[in-house]
Amino acid sequence: MDKIEARLEGRQWLLGEFSIADLESFAWLAGMPTLVPAAFAGRPRTSAWLDRVRAQPAVARALSQARSADPAASWSVGPEINRWG
Repeated sequence: MDKIEARLEGRQWLLGEFSIADLESFAWLAGMPTLVPAAFAGRPRTSAWLDRVRAQPAVARALSQARSADPAASWSVGPEINRWG
């Protein structure tokens, strides 16, 4: 969280413009505010960035096609660290 917050200082996107880095990081973090709200406390740039990514047309469209009411709350087993609990 600290790295993302620092990276967003003075910019809207992680690499300066919307990129795969934003999509990949969003996929990791989209469900985390509910699970670990304290991690987002005092990190306004990260919270605003999550909202910006979520509002991107392709992301909004993908989320609208989810089979669950809250796709960010659905986790499956996978190799990513955050999916192991």
